[in-house]
Amino acid sequence: MNATKYQELRDKIEREYRANLAALDRIQSLDEDLESDNDQQVNPPKDNRSSKSESADGDESTGKGVVIKAVSEILSNLPAEFTAREAASALDAEHPKSDFKEASVKQAIGRLVELGKVKIAAQGSGRSPNKYRRA
Repeated sequence: MNATKYQELRDKIEREYRANLAALDRIQSLDEDLESDNDQQVNPPKDNRSSKSESADGDESTGKGVVIKAVSEILSNLPAEFTAREAASALDAEHPKSDFKEASVKQAIGRLVELGKVKIAAQGSGRSPNKYRRA
């Protein structure tokens, strides 16, 4: 293997490693959000910090718990039964500057199911998605 090929493979592996670390950090963040949401139900926060932060150019960043909060806020705008894709579309319409991924919306809905705010109306199978309804 020549030095150029070695360096290309090494760079590719390093990029994948960094992406995996970022994904692991996001999962931990979501888990902490769930624990924090459960704690807030028992003990409301004492400060008025927002979970959304704005960058220098005014765009909202997707920090800790932002997706779950945003999905919770749009539940009333969704039909009685909805899919994660419909929720993601509604979220994009409501927050056009944010870059919420459909996978993140699915995870947020899963957390809301665990919290009892959303229920599974029809279990999906294969290419058919789950259908959800507000609790």
